Parts: sequence; structure tokens; C-alpha cells
Amino acid sequence: MKSKIIVLCLIGVPFVFGLSISASAQHSGDAQGGLLYEPWPSLTGDSTWHFQPACFACIPAAADYTSIAEVFEYAPGEFAFKSRGPDTWWETTGDITNGFPIANRWNNHLLGNDMFTRGDNLRCTFTYWGDPEDAAWDPSHFGPNGPVAFPSFSGAIGPFHRASGDDYMTSIHVNLEAGLEVNLTGFDNWKFQTSGMFNTAIFDDEHGTFGNFATNQPFLDAIQGATDVSRAIVVEVVLGNTDGAAMSYRSLAKGHEASLIEIFDNRDVASDPAPATGTWIGFASDLGAIFVDNIIVEDDNNIWQPGPSGPTATPTNTAIVGDVKNWDSYE
Repeated sequence: MKSKIIVLCLIGVPFVFGLSISASAQHSGDAQGGLLYEPWPSLTGDSTWHFQPACFACIPAAADYTSIAEVFEYAPGEFAFKSRGPDTWWETTGDITNGFPIANRWNNHLLGNDMFTRGDNLRCTFTYWGDPEDAAWDPSHFGPNGPVAFPSFSGAIGPFHRASGDDYMTSIHVNLEAGLEVNLTGFDNWKFQTSGMFNTAIFDDEHGTFGNFATNQPFLDAIQGATDVSRAIVVEVVLGNTDGAAMSYRSLAKGHEASLIEIFDNRDVASDPAPATGTWIGFASDLGAIFVDNIIVEDDNNIWQPGPSGPTATPTNTAIVGDVKNWDSYE
């Protein structure tokens, strides 16, 4: 097995640090030694990020469109990025007879404005879960085939993308450089993707698959069960220095496990036909509601470290406690 960096994360650390906001510059780092740390300390996201709640063409009539991309208070004093698709199928497809001349799908996303350069095992760790209670095509709205709740038609669609939030103006899924995509047709449909979403020609030389997790029942069980923060999954994606990426995960429902579990790796074996050198961090759902929290970006020369010395403050949501990245328990 290829060597990999083990990086975990902490729920509810109440710090935020100044970050570069240049759309084209390499990110210069944060006060904890990594390249970026985003714990969402409040409802107000800073200018490091571009929040796109609906398609760009929808913005002049934003009040008519219902998809979500925002910082959300999921428990008292606890915040995370939230993405959810439209309330009706008519809005999803752009049904002009029902008031939606522009289709609004794959648009509700978060994208960073800071570039990170592939190399030195550039990696991103994030915590991810869904909210089945907040369904797209809610039954209180008119439209067929609803509701669509997490985990159906839901995916992180991240972390690594090929364009910044400042200059990307179309559906988020085609911008994916490396990351977990989306469950479209069934629980076995989640994939890890490099070089663009739905590109199933990308081969995983270590695990002998094409990135489809259909036969990885533990991972499917973990992601289907990630319906609140105490059962979230922690995902680590490591970019190859020339091409490809690796993905590992752990479930917070099994918080005493010692390490991440690697389930995909096609780094640096020339299986990726169009690797990008510059990358940006972003996330989105298709339809079902998802949350993304505690985003850490680092590389071998910029290791994310704990905050100031002393005990970690206990979050108001006591689902998870522990010390910084290396926690191994929850309650």
C-alpha cells in the first residue's frame, strides 16, 4: 500500500484566521501551520469563499429559486457549510410553464478563491454528513417524484476543483479535479473521481477499481448512516504530485478506530489524462442536503497544528469531544 498522511479533524474549534483572498495567488498559509483551516466559526463566511446559492442566470430572479449554499447553524453555536437542491422538480429542470425558465441544478455550491498548487502531497481533510429531514422537492411543493432526501442524489462533489469561486460560472460537477462525487441512481453509485465528474476511465492501480464504491459495503454503510454530526464521515483526499489522487475515510460512528481507511489511490501512475496543477477547494450537493465542516488544507511543508495551548473548548453540541486532529473518542 502506498504511504499516506493521516490527518483527522475536530468539530467545533472556535478559531478563525486571516486568509489570502487573491483569486490567482498561491495561498500563503494560516496561523496553525497549514495552508487553510475553516471551522465556520459563525454564520458569516469570509471572502476566502464564494457562495453560489443558485445558477448565475437565476440570480436576477433569486427570490423565485430555492436551492441553498450557505453557512448554516445546525446546532446552537455550531456552524457548517450547507448545500441543498431546489424544492421542486420544475425548478430543477427549468419548466417554464411552472415558473422556472432556467434550470437550476448542480449550481448550489461553495468554491474557494485561493489556489493551491499540486505537489508535496497536497491534501484536504473535511467532515461531511447529510440531513434527510431537509429534502429537495419537498412534498409541500408541487412537482413530481419528490421528495429527494439525503443520501439519494447527494454528494460532496469535492474537495479539489479546477477553477476558483471568482471565475467559475456554471455547473459545479464538471469542475471537479479530485473528490467524492454523487449518488445518482443508487447507494452503490458513489464514486471517487479525478479529472472531471463521471469520468469512469480513471483507474485505481492500488485497489484495482475504477473509483466506483459499489463493492465497498463498509463505506456505503458509513455514508448512508452519516445523517447527523455524531455519525459524520471524515474524508482525506491527497493529490498525487503529478496526477491522480487518493481517498481515505473514517466514520465518527466508530470514533475509537485508530486510522483512516484508504479506498482509492491512482496517484502518479499516469492514469489521469488531464491533471490540473492549480486547484481550488469546493463542495456541493446535487439535490439532497449536505453539510461540510472543519476543512483543512496542508502539504508536507505546511502541516496543520493545534491551536493555542490549553484544553479545547467543549462545543455546545456535545456529540464530539477530543483534542484537535488526533481525537479518538466521542460521546
